[in-house]
Amino acid sequence: MTKRLALFVGLTGMLIGSTDLVADGAHSIFGRVKAGTTFNRPVEDGSALSGIGTAVNYTVQPFYPSVDSHCWIRSTQWGGVNGMIFLYGGGFDPASPLANFIAGDDNGDTGVGTSEIEDVDLSFSGTYYLVTTTYTDGEIGNYLNTIECESSDSPAETGTAATEYPVVR
Repeated sequence: MTKRLALFVGLTGMLIGSTDLVADGAHSIFGRVKAGTTFNRPVEDGSALSGIGTAVNYTVQPFYPSVDSHCWIRSTQWGGVNGMIFLYGGGFDPASPLANFIAGDDNGDTGVGTSEIEDVDLSFSGTYYLVTTTYTDGEIGNYLNTIECESSDSPAETGTAATEYPVVR
């Protein structure tokens, strides 16, 4: 039997807990992009740095799956923010935002206010970083990020704050 695993990550950098979920069970954490820490974000496909988002606010959430997993990452933004998400493997350095880039998305299937990274395989031996940011400089707003994985074993685990490293296996 395949378990459906979900981990919800908020922009506050806090994780209340990870949960082993079956079917549609879920935990959720809402967050807010605040003014402060900025970086020159990549373009959606990670091929270059953006000429529009040169000093965008962002938050980083480290996590790792405790088993090899096939995952989907979704973000919903509201309150006037046009958000973007980026996935990095092995590390994230805002001074080198093209290094370790795996995937990114601006507008999901439902348009502005959503972002989706679909069908990404993550290794249990890897540490990943979900970076949530805005499309243009100076934007702030609220959003909810969802990392959902399919696996036949344990759920993903994560650090308890954006500045902490993931839980050590």
